Amino acid sequence: MNQKSGRTGEKLYVVTRMSILIHIVSIIMCMIFVLTFLEYFGKHSRQLAHSPYMRQLNHPQQCLTLWDDAGIRGRILLHFDRHINANLKISGLTPENYIYHGIKKGYIRKIYHIIPDESWLEVSKNIQYIKNAYYVDGTFRLNIDGTPIIALRLKDLPNLKEKVVVNVNARYWSENKISEVVHFLENKGIASDVISVTGTLSDNDLVTMRKYSEKSS
Repeated sequence: MNQKSGRTGEKLYVVTRMSILIHIVSIIMCMIFVLTFLEYFGKHSRQLAHSPYMRQLNHPQQCLTLWDDAGIRGRILLHFDRHINANLKISGLTPENYIYHGIKKGYIRKIYHIIPDESWLEVSKNIQYIKNAYYVDGTFRLNIDGTPIIALRLKDLPNLKEKVVVNVNARYWSENKISEVVHFLENKGIASDVISVTGTLSDNDLVTMRKYSEKSS
């Protein structure tokens, strides 16, 4: 009787252990499937512009209309500005929060916030006080509503294989800096199908940006 009970207990132990292993394997397989699906969906949900766009704007928030007209979705944004312009505490659409609206509308999935060299020291000190920001390899990383934001200087911008959306605040980028930005992007092989520039540009700046836009198309 005891031997039978012992054998029965061993069988139950083996069956239970097998069930647990099968359950764990099933969970792992489901996770792999979900990650693969998300990766596939993410890539195929990115939408390029219907045609190349290069616009000079009077107000920075006007780029939302440009992005909507261009039909873009799920894109990488190169944001050339002193500020990130994604204040969650301000209601309505303003120059202080228009990037946040771009995130919420699905135009943008990742942001490289390129800060002018002369502003880097001050901005980097301010970023340190942001709760979820952390420093790595010369850049600051944070996120807004799950959207990754990398704050960095132009020289630290990595190679990017896909076409990007470019947004420039000319107030913080002088004529020489505009040429430097375009030259850097071209050398990196970074193309853009949607370019917006807020503020006054010199004739040379306009020609430089338009040539870059035409080369990228």
